[in-house]
Amino acid sequence: MFFQSIDFGVFFVAFFFAFQLTSKRPELRKYVLLGSSYLFFGYWNWLFALLLILCSAFTLLTGYLIRSAESKEAGRKILATGIVFNLLILLFYKYCLYIIENWVGTGNKGVVSHEFVEQYVVLPFGVLVFTLQAISYLFDTYRDKSSEKVSPLNVLLLLAYFPKLLAGPLVKPRHFFNQLAKMEGKEEINFAESASLILKGLFKKFVLANYIALQVVDPIFNNPAQYSSFDILMAIFAFALQLYWNLSAYSELAVGFSLLLGIPLPVNFKQPFSVHRLSEFWQRWFITFSTWLKDYVYLPVRSKFPERNAKILSILVVFFSGAIWYGTGLNTLFLGLIGAGGLLFEMWLTRSWQVNKDSYKLKTILVLSFVVNIALLSIFMRGDNLDASIKLLSALFRFTIGDSILTPLTMSIIIWGFAANFIPTEWGRTIRNYYTKLHPLTQAVIFGGVILLISTFGLPVEPTIKYFQF
Repeated sequence: MFFQSIDFGVFFVAFFFAFQLTSKRPELRKYVLLGSSYLFFGYWNWLFALLLILCSAFTLLTGYLIRSAESKEAGRKILATGIVFNLLILLFYKYCLYIIENWVGTGNKGVVSHEFVEQYVVLPFGVLVFTLQAISYLFDTYRDKSSEKVSPLNVLLLLAYFPKLLAGPLVKPRHFFNQLAKMEGKEEINFAESASLILKGLFKKFVLANYIALQVVDPIFNNPAQYSSFDILMAIFAFALQLYWNLSAYSELAVGFSLLLGIPLPVNFKQPFSVHRLSEFWQRWFITFSTWLKDYVYLPVRSKFPERNAKILSILVVFFSGAIWYGTGLNTLFLGLIGAGGLLFEMWLTRSWQVNKDSYKLKTILVLSFVVNIALLSIFMRGDNLDASIKLLSALFRFTIGDSILTPLTMSIIIWGFAANFIPTEWGRTIRNYYTKLHPLTQAVIFGGVILLISTFGLPVEPTIKYFQF
């Protein structure tokens, strides 16, 4: 079930009622939260819940063995086993479907039935989230075996906590455990803050992202040969916005619902299109995933190699690891090359121009590099396969001119989407503070009115982009 579905609304109301009933019994409250999280994840398919439970049980066992290891070498081997196990789960569901669809075949012309694929092979939503959380817990356990032992129940919640299970944000294990320790029913819930995040997330997803997808992105990416080069270029940047609105929407919904439970989650996006450098962009885009890659991929890889080669190799490994999140098939390879190549080019450029680092020419080149990199990433991220991405590039560079399908409304939304990244964050904070001071009844009327507007003008499109399956 998705956050915007009626099923989730019924589920959350029933869960929240049970959650509040156990406010004076923190341990029982955690069991209610854990059971509800498994129910949430198993709603699509009960096998998904079994997969999550299996991963959680193996992570618990591996963590215990790491703590019990008699030597650092033994602990390292156990850690490697736990990481490989979680990565195998991830890679199986990510690429097994791709291999079956492209090399084995399904249905009458293939050896695998459609029913089997739909039942057992389709990628479970959220699998990357709980596998990465498992790896982070095992890494932290290995690095700090002397720290206080964590309750198994808390570890299970780290992997299964349903507000962040769909699309993050990822959390640092120790921070999440500290938040669970405070969950005693005495915390003051900021309903106004939660409501503003939930409304913002629903508006981004239903009104903005879905409209751009249906009116611009999907028709042009599905058949680029029928459209002008200008339309294709606009569709490329429209997809970058669609991706941003989708991911940030689900993150804001997760944070909003989690705040209702008294558990704050970290911010995932900070106006990423307001900068002109790739290095700054990645610091603002999917922040918790970038932090995870830095802590558990970049730093470990860099520490293993000589300083002369460490940084370049670490960046390559990080971007190819990150490409697994967004890409499928051979597009994953190109995403890694484009992302790493763009950042390495920026590093070389800024180092070469160190003396004139504030020059207008350098800034212009950096902006152009940033724009081209975002465009290329969008093409290979949205393309169903490598052939589709190449066809779109070919159609773009035909430099054809024709009637545009872009209406003044769609152009305005695309321009506003990028311009909104430059709006000072204080403005949003001022609006939320004003909303907080209103009478609860007034808040409820405004909340209901905005929900009505979203349901009226929003488009109920289920996610079809491959990245969302993570």
